[in-house]
Amino acid sequence: MLKNSANNYRKGDQLEREISRDFHRSSRAVLISAKVLRERSMGQVDLARVRGELLEVAEVKNSSWITHKQINRLRASTDFLGMCLNLSAKFTFIHK
Repeated sequence: MLKNSANNYRKGDQLEREISRDFHRSSRAVLISAKVLRERSMGQVDLARVRGELLEVAEVKNSSWITHKQINRLRASTDFLGMCLNLSAKFTFIHK
């Protein structure tokens, strides 16, 4: 079981790297402290970029399954970061 979990983690990490290249290609990448978000009970952000006056936050998964609880935490993160950066903010779910 642990071997499968580690293998799934590697696949997810590889997918995130692949998507990150295209996601950040024509935009400014935003680096976000997971600690700051966790302290506020918000979700950790996989990818974030600024395009014009819009902050785009994305969650990357190997499957199309995501819990409502996780979506709510990630939307809270998106709203919080948009407010901090004084930008409109949009959350996107990217899955394989």
